Amino acid sequence: MRPDGIDQDFEWFAQKFRGFDQRQTPAHISIPAFKGLVRKALALMPSEDLQSYEDAIEWVTNSDHDFDRNAFAGLSCLVHRVDSTFSEPWSMLMRRLHDDESWPFYLFYLGSDQLLFQIAVPLGQRDNDGDFSTPDISAIVPPLAFGISYEPSSRILLPVAVRRHARALVAA
Repeated sequence: MRPDGIDQDFEWFAQKFRGFDQRQTPAHISIPAFKGLVRKALALMPSEDLQSYEDAIEWVTNSDHDFDRNAFAGLSCLVHRVDSTFSEPWSMLMRRLHDDESWPFYLFYLGSDQLLFQIAVPLGQRDNDGDFSTPDISAIVPPLAFGISYEPSSRILLPVAVRRHARALVAA
């Protein structure tokens, strides 16, 4: 698959959330769909920080989605459903201010319709994990105009599918 295909994989994945019936939503996010989100995050990243994400850039552009598959267990995508519809699709990259904080160095948000996708951008040198996993992002509230008492109407934390044939599992 060409790297351009990861954007199409993400769009296919996002379509599964129209209506957000949790009985019909995927149980995982596929590696190609997750790469699509990471690619969007890297496109927003300031050029001076890209050097710290060379491993992420290499991973996203690698068309072999099975490469280091098991190393990505622990990555996840948090999908929020909000009551009001976003008037336009939007994205935001949020950067950690202090290196001693336990949050990921970069968090990425993509809002469209009534959905908000949230990920930690993996493979950054400043996260100093020593592995590819990132902290649990479910406790991190999106920094939006929803106010301090933000409560999504529903949300679901989806792990990255590290098993082969993840697309077939998600589509079932």
